[in-house]
Amino acid sequence: MLMAGLISTAAVVLWALASSKSLTQPAATAVFRRGSSITVLGIGALLISSSSLFRVFHRDDPQLVKQWIRKTEHPNNPTYQAEFEAYRRQRYTTPK
Repeated sequence: MLMAGLISTAAVVLWALASSKSLTQPAATAVFRRGSSITVLGIGALLISSSSLFRVFHRDDPQLVKQWIRKTEHPNNPTYQAEFEAYRRQRYTTPK
């Protein structure tokens, strides 16, 4: 979905550049600015690794992050999968 959005946004930005010899029209300028902003944010989202995002969102639980990264680095190891699921179940289903 992200790639499709990036490609279509890049097409709109190129169209805005091609349709206006100079970006003096307010509509073309707005389309160019918004399209460029969306393209830059999309490319940034593609370049950030999922483990970095997981570390940011779960920074209060380093044990969960460690087990999730180990699980994703070794997807065929059932032991890591089971340890992650057991920890997640124990941590997030027990009342505090």
